Amino acid sequence: DDHFLLVNGDTLTSMDFSKLSVTHKKAKGEATITVKERVVKTDFGVIEYDRNNLLTDYSEKPEYRSHVSIGVNMLNRECRNYIKRNEFLGLPDLLLRLRQAGKKVYCHKIKDIWLDLGRPEELVMAEELFRKNRKIHEQAAELLEAEQRAKDLELARLKLVGERRYKNLAEAIPQIVWTADGEGLVNYGNQRWCDYT
Repeated sequence: DDHFLLVNGDTLTSMDFSKLSVTHKKAKGEATITVKERVVKTDFGVIEYDRNNLLTDYSEKPEYRSHVSIGVNMLNRECRNYIKRNEFLGLPDLLLRLRQAGKKVYCHKIKDIWLDLGRPEELVMAEELFRKNRKIHEQAAELLEAEQRAKDLELARLKLVGERRYKNLAEAIPQIVWTADGEGLVNYGNQRWCDYT
């Protein structure tokens, strides 16, 4: 493809990267930034006043909403043409340079989970999420492993029938055994003749 994914190393997200790719292709821009609405809470009463030091507004612990980059971006290969040889250029500067050159930089909004692991409080949240979901992930991994074993078993049966060692799949079934460590072996008589794991 003519585009690639660029992800910050401290980003943890549940977003679907394929949706970002579709959005990027449809937008026909040079780059696509993934953004999410973030609420920043202020722990203090915010005071505004005029030149004469007279109160104009008082907001108790206001919240500010803005869209922020989550550190997941899709860029076209042509973006390299906007970086000079041996130049250090941060991504925000590159994206602004593209915009100033008249290139389209699209924003892809998400509502998925996003944690910035560079922030200690969000790292703690990520660890807690992982602990809560660990059992679910282990069960999913076991299910995927069982599905793979079933596929491997079917392939071995087909191989046995294909090599004419058995007339049909039903005869091949008892000859496939799984050892205690999950190693798949095909036995012919008393001989181990095919290891397909």
